[in-house]
Amino acid sequence: MLNTSINFGGFYESYHSSNIDTIIEGFIEYDNESNNTEKSENDYDINYKAMHNEYIKSYVSVFSDYIKEKHDINITFFTPTLWSPREYNFNTDVIDCQISDYDFKQLKTVFLKDSEFHTYLKERTKSYDGYQSYYTYESALNDNEILSQFILDYILELSNNEYPFYMDNHEIYELEVILESEPELV
Repeated sequence: MLNTSINFGGFYESYHSSNIDTIIEGFIEYDNESNNTEKSENDYDINYKAMHNEYIKSYVSVFSDYIKEKHDINITFFTPTLWSPREYNFNTDVIDCQISDYDFKQLKTVFLKDSEFHTYLKERTKSYDGYQSYYTYESALNDNEILSQFILDYILELSNNEYPFYMDNHEIYELEVILESEPELV
């Protein structure tokens, strides 16, 4: 198994946090209509951590489907976990996960033949005034964990340039709201 990360954009003031807010708003609206109440979000003890974990599980599933559809590669992301920085001023949330060596070999075979990927990798590993790259082009090509992250970043960038794969996906929008405890009836 190979450790890798998916730089999905995180939850801090992002499209993904808006998705979760929309799911919660729909839940509250339905709950109010069903019970003839007028509760607000403050009346619920929402377990955001659990919701984020369910969201990233759905996200990696949808991402896997996208890779299959667009690049004809079957890939499974194992043990997705959310890594969050202590402060969001320099980093954002990332999905840490694992892929099989076989899946990585498929990714590597497809993308190392892609001249646009090589252009992308050269640009992403280039240092310039005010920025020192952690990796050189050669070091990125020769370290499977680093290369896997660049390949996944490249796939995400392609997705975002056309239409993000998660935009209209029912698997993400049909997540359940997770509460710490059941709300009291008012």
